[in-house]
Amino acid sequence: MKNKTLIQSLLGEKAMKRWWIVPAGLGCLPVWAEPAPIGEPPVLDVVTVEGVQTDADYVEPKGSQPNTESTVSREGIRRLAGPGQTNVFKALDLLPSLHTETADPFGLTANRAIRIRGKGAFHLGQTIEGLPLTGVVGGADIYDLENMDGITLYRGAVPPDKGFGFSNATGLIDQTILRPFDKPGFSVRESFGSYGFNRVYGRIDSGLLPTDTKLFASYSYTTAYKWRGAGESPANRHNLGFGFTQKLTDSAKLEIFGAYNDLESHDFRPLNYSQATRLDAFGKFDYNRRLSGIPGQDINYYDFNRREFSDFSLFANLEIKLTDTSRISVKPYYWRDDGFRLFASNNLLGSPGVTRWDIEHEQVGLVAQYDTSLQGVQVTLGYWWQDMESPPPPVGQKAYRVTASGDLAFAGWSVLSKQENHVFHSPYLVVNGQLGKANLRAGVRYLDQTVPGIRYYDTQGLPDVDYDNVFRFNPREDPTRRVASQSFQEWLPHFGVNYEITDEARAYFTYGRNYGRPDWGPQASLFNASRARFTAAGLNLDNLFRRLKPEISDNFDLGLRIGDGNWWVAPTLFYAIVNRKEVNLYDPAIQLTYYQSNAEARSYGAEIEAGITLWDDLSLFSSVSYNRYEFENDVRTAANTVIATKGKQVPDSPEVTAKVGLTYRFMGFAISPTVRYVGERFGDAENTQRVPSYTVADLYIDYEKKDLLGLGDITLGLSFLNVFDKRYIGIISQNDIQVAGNTTYYPGAPFTVAFTVGARF
Repeated sequence: MKNKTLIQSLLGEKAMKRWWIVPAGLGCLPVWAEPAPIGEPPVLDVVTVEGVQTDADYVEPKGSQPNTESTVSREGIRRLAGPGQTNVFKALDLLPSLHTETADPFGLTANRAIRIRGKGAFHLGQTIEGLPLTGVVGGADIYDLENMDGITLYRGAVPPDKGFGFSNATGLIDQTILRPFDKPGFSVRESFGSYGFNRVYGRIDSGLLPTDTKLFASYSYTTAYKWRGAGESPANRHNLGFGFTQKLTDSAKLEIFGAYNDLESHDFRPLNYSQATRLDAFGKFDYNRRLSGIPGQDINYYDFNRREFSDFSLFANLEIKLTDTSRISVKPYYWRDDGFRLFASNNLLGSPGVTRWDIEHEQVGLVAQYDTSLQGVQVTLGYWWQDMESPPPPVGQKAYRVTASGDLAFAGWSVLSKQENHVFHSPYLVVNGQLGKANLRAGVRYLDQTVPGIRYYDTQGLPDVDYDNVFRFNPREDPTRRVASQSFQEWLPHFGVNYEITDEARAYFTYGRNYGRPDWGPQASLFNASRARFTAAGLNLDNLFRRLKPEISDNFDLGLRIGDGNWWVAPTLFYAIVNRKEVNLYDPAIQLTYYQSNAEARSYGAEIEAGITLWDDLSLFSSVSYNRYEFENDVRTAANTVIATKGKQVPDSPEVTAKVGLTYRFMGFAISPTVRYVGERFGDAENTQRVPSYTVADLYIDYEKKDLLGLGDITLGLSFLNVFDKRYIGIISQNDIQVAGNTTYYPGAPFTVAFTVGARF
């Protein structure tokens, strides 16, 4: 087997039980490897087709897990996430059945999109170390990717012991923290490039102290101008990260990690369909650079369309080894998000204006888990709890008018409400064992969520004060807009089998049920806009909220994994049935249109990942996907209007995607070109607004010198993004629940260059 000497030197002579893929740049070399002990960095930086089970210290792994997942390593993150190193979506760019776009070349802006097997980000689960340390709206990217050891994408069924949070119906992205190193050291990276881009990152590690303590602390600052229009994206992003690990006894340890992130950014202006078809004329169309003195135009002034957020996250991991084959872990976590958005509205309290949406979230939670091995059968029993304050819809929004002098004048509160907390309780059980050549896994999670009650208030005459003080003016509660708390319960079963056909081939099948939260915001907005009509029909806001239920999807995957030491290939067939899908439907009984959770959809297709090492210095990785995601019936949106959605591809979902990455290494250099093809998409549910396919090529050139002059490791990098300056539409605004409406579009980022220099001492 090629590279055997290298592999043995890195891994030793342990039995090779797990199929990992060692990246050669962006290409991948497949090897067999033992999983790393829990809580420790893996021996190798890896990209895996199968998930890395990291509990070998406590429960002996028994073969491969039946899952459709891919893990991007530290090396892959460094290259694929680009010089920005903040956007987790960009790090997954080459994976199959995934389409991700950002409005800026560095992935820094909040204007971004991701689709997995045709389904959008609204129901995507995102976790750090298995914990849902993000909210539904507000700040994002609060952990620097330089501090990540790996990022795993789960497609299809999400295992019961993962995917905690508001949703996981689209899939799950889980990030693993890069633990403090055993040796003391200091790392620094400086990146700069097109459009005023600059990023400084530094990290210091204490090494293993005499008290069996290890620490790290990091800081980064990132800035860049928008490539079209005025403003910066982000203007200033300051980030602090830290980690602490402590060996308590020979059988217990404590870890604590956290991050603080401060962000200011300006939004990109979307295009309508007519503009999107004429990128030669509107490719750089954006918010106005200057005030005109005309209020109706000045709502689109760039500084009236921006956002500011501060986020703080903290979590811990206490692990206790009870016996040689059992352990218990407790992971408490906390996350706070505080900020606001400004954005233009053409119809705000009856005329054009600017909305200020103040957003504040605070959530606490806990994951407690017991793992044991009973006569070779692994058993996991756990419990997830979370309490979150102020989920959507918005609790408070203010309206402003633009004066002739260009100032914002307060026009009143457009939304004012009080909300209770959103609470989750979710126990789970997973059993995993070996039966001959088959690895079997079965599990179930019970999900109990309490949706908060909401009380809305009349806002007439309320002054321009902050949310906490406005209630001193005794606003009157509106009884037609009082929403009672609801509880939803779901059983989420899961089953998988992985069968070893030969030493080099495995087949697997997985079934699992995922869930997605209702979208309460549009329901509230719809009622507020047509309150008189709804109340005349005998409906209040509580009646409308009770028409919404969590979306449920049943996911089936059938796959094959084949490979030896020089090549591998992993084809997968998938199918999903989606029930209780939320769409805006016409109700003939009351002759009104509102959101209801009673549509059905299905998703099916095929994907394939493959890698080959042509010789020691040249490797290749590629993926190809075919995805269909479509409604099962037509949708009535008005008394005489039926949208022909049956059998039509949902908006912004390409049927075909193909990606390829190649790496050639010589004399410390690594040259890695990548190419992404995204097939034709549509901007509407009837598939009339066609968006052409496109192909984008990137090029990464790296140089690494180990132990330069005995001082440390030096790395240099050049990134050439969108090498051929392709003009194309990247983001399409339509989501899974919109079957009619004004779709908006964002052009893809142009040719961009960035240079990075890094060192570790």
